[in-house]
Amino acid sequence: IIYTAKYTGTYHVHRMAMLGSRVGYTLTLKVGLGGGTCADPVYSTSSQQFGSSSNDLGEMVWSQFDPGTGYNQIYSGNSSTIRRLTTDLAPHDNPSLNNRGDVIWEQKEFWQTTGLIYGIISGQLTQVTADGGSPSINDSQEIVWSRMTNGFMQIYSNRRGYLTTDLVDHWNPSINNAGDAVWAQLDPVTGRQQGFKLAAWTTTPGQMTSGPLNHFAAKISNSGEIVWSESLMPGPGARVHSSTRGQLTSDACPAGDDHFTPAVNACGDM
Repeated sequence: IIYTAKYTGTYHVHRMAMLGSRVGYTLTLKVGLGGGTCADPVYSTSSQQFGSSSNDLGEMVWSQFDPGTGYNQIYSGNSSTIRRLTTDLAPHDNPSLNNRGDVIWEQKEFWQTTGLIYGIISGQLTQVTADGGSPSINDSQEIVWSRMTNGFMQIYSNRRGYLTTDLVDHWNPSINNAGDAVWAQLDPVTGRQQGFKLAAWTTTPGQMTSGPLNHFAAKISNSGEIVWSESLMPGPGARVHSSTRGQLTSDACPAGDDHFTPAVNACGDM
């Protein structure tokens, strides 16, 4: 049986089986446009879009070039409702969103080596840090970000201080509600970026990925699933992989050169 809902509303599926029946069944639900076998655009526009974050309620945030201001601005919404969250004359990139509706992002001009982190937290525009980039926020409002320290990019938490101190660069951290943090860092032996995870309130990170490819822009969901981009170089040929589902994108699905900076929520939406 294949049924397409014609309008927004509440639908019920009631399945019954005779006593002693051993018939199996599969129920598949696809929300939104498209066939469900490939990723669909959330919001199509002629303007460049960068980065993304998604919460467990289905809301997304992303950075998008705004011709009116000449800068990237932060947008929020889903496939039906879109709104712009920022309007000031500054670059806004790498947003992160939690289930409370808090949004944080990085502001950095192209000539700057380090940026500022701002956010709309508990409904108020707030400057979070005076340096750093690529922030991530969870529901308890713990924030992690990368900051330059003694010549290397280290991962820092507003609750726990420095999470890393080893003499390599660490990029693009992500934190979930449990306090687990993931990021990418350079492997000096192979010269490739690999994914690392620091479980909540522990002090020793564990390596998640290995091999001859670069693994970058890791994000962790509140269910513990981790997604990242993987390619020979940090750019060309990047495809999205999952710690639980394997490779999620391919050359033809969705079609395009590269698949960057994925985000995943506890429902498995990516």
